[in-house]
Amino acid sequence: MQVCTKCIAQFGFRLSDKSKTFETDEELYEHMENVHGMFVIREGETEKQAEERCAKKGIVADRTICQCEECKIIRRKHENALSNL
Repeated sequence: MQVCTKCIAQFGFRLSDKSKTFETDEELYEHMENVHGMFVIREGETEKQAEERCAKKGIVADRTICQCEECKIIRRKHENALSNL
């Protein structure tokens, strides 16, 4: 069993919460891409190939759209810095 560290950091973890646990690497990778907007380079794949694969699915690895807590914090810092100009 694998867990999504992004979800756990953001929401906490209970053993009964199956939405944050994954049986295979591929399930975890799909979750990271679909939920967090973070493309994952698969074995034998280049970064460019991963970007193209994700772009076909409508996933763009971009901190401006990712909804994980880390990206939200970075966006807030940038917004605050811009508002202080």
